[in-house]
Amino acid sequence: MDSGGPSIPKLCSHENCDNCWSNYPQSRYPNWTAAQVEKSKIAEAIRRQQHDPCVSYYVDVDDRGHFMNVEKFEAGPGEVENTWKSLLAIRVSLFLYA
Repeated sequence: MDSGGPSIPKLCSHENCDNCWSNYPQSRYPNWTAAQVEKSKIAEAIRRQQHDPCVSYYVDVDDRGHFMNVEKFEAGPGEVENTWKSLLAIRVSLFLYA
């Protein structure tokens, strides 16, 4: 269906993408305007100075809905590139052992 707006880019494998995530959400959804990014508070979260580590948890959920293999991932302030590479490595390892 052609709505006349910009098309959604194909999913990225992140192997040679030059950090396509850095302009999210416009990099994934080109119809998002700067005003929408501001209104959604995404821009505020990106601009906010980070002093503490960001902690994420990832889990494996079995076919009965039980959480297994809970692990913690910490990203320190200013470690954007290393964090992204680590997240991609986690994603790959989860798919390899699933």
